[in-house]
Amino acid sequence: MKDILNMTVGQTEIHPIIKNTINDSIPVPTYFTEYKNMQTEMLEKAKKILNTKMPIFLKLGIGRVGLETGLYNIIDSNTRVLTIDNGQWGRFGGQLSENMGAQVTYLKGEEGKDINYEELAKELEKNNYDIVTMVHNETQTGCLYNIKKVADTIQKYSKNILLFVDAISSFGGAEIKFDEWNIDVIVTGSQKCLNAPQGCPLVCYSEKALKRSKIIDKKFYFSMSLENNPEYLFARGLNDLFQYMLEKGLDNIYNEHSRAARAIRESLKILNLKYMADENIVSPSTTRIIFPKELQEQINNDRAEKGIDHDRVTEIMKDKYGVCIAEDRIGTMGFYTRKEDVIMTIEALSNTLNDLGYKNDKDKAISIINKIYEEM
Repeated sequence: MKDILNMTVGQTEIHPIIKNTINDSIPVPTYFTEYKNMQTEMLEKAKKILNTKMPIFLKLGIGRVGLETGLYNIIDSNTRVLTIDNGQWGRFGGQLSENMGAQVTYLKGEEGKDINYEELAKELEKNNYDIVTMVHNETQTGCLYNIKKVADTIQKYSKNILLFVDAISSFGGAEIKFDEWNIDVIVTGSQKCLNAPQGCPLVCYSEKALKRSKIIDKKFYFSMSLENNPEYLFARGLNDLFQYMLEKGLDNIYNEHSRAARAIRESLKILNLKYMADENIVSPSTTRIIFPKELQEQINNDRAEKGIDHDRVTEIMKDKYGVCIAEDRIGTMGFYTRKEDVIMTIEALSNTLNDLGYKNDKDKAISIINKIYEEM
């Protein structure tokens, strides 16, 4: 396969630091003391990134394994869950909860819009819930939601409700303050802003959530009472990457994500395109493009006939111009927030639009990108 710049929303291209690690040797099995010490070191660094004093658990599997682990230990058939549903992945927390036997209510919002906090307050006031689930960064729509504001709303009505947060696509790309924001369960992913291989979700529980998990007391692979067998190179890779992130400075990394996403959004405007998220909730790691109506209908037909990765925009960008985006979403994640990556992506998109008969000013779009990177 020829070289392709992966600007999707995951799985992302592997971070250079991780590449060095996963090509290394495995000197000892994971049950040896040397490995256990290294994993402990890695998890302590993760605590600094999540801003928590609570223990963090490493699970081996895709992001869904982390989500199911996080929910499995706090849910039984009597559990009442309120799911904040502003998109595909926000909804997913409720779907998983239903699969585990919980009674789920969906607080349905409009995609690309902020959470309706008045409706959230009304729902919390009139019903007794055990858990509220939300996604931090909705990659379907390119929205980043305010965890603290949700937590504060919950706290007004009950100190006993647990807040469950899916942070798979925000961890490493946006600030998270687990303890200060009163988060009770959070799940991260490795294949998004960390640019690591998929397979190392982290799960963190508050004291309140741990207390509930002991009452639920399940014994299964997803149970925190059981230790799973980790993967040496994955854990070692995260350890090296977390060290790099902490040395570089988390604020610097988050600013890089925000700058790259802003450059994408502003250049889309020059290309006569729009994006889905309202300005007050734009994601620093995902931008959902809104194409002209006629082109969007053609894209939808292509996907229905040939598959989700075979619409005309995706195919031309990837096969002719060497840039892969996630259908109608551009990722600015981890290492790949550099100016040259953003410029190459916008050049490919501009050329593709021209090929399809949608004229635009590529030079002006690139000029906007350069200006944004010079400002920060």
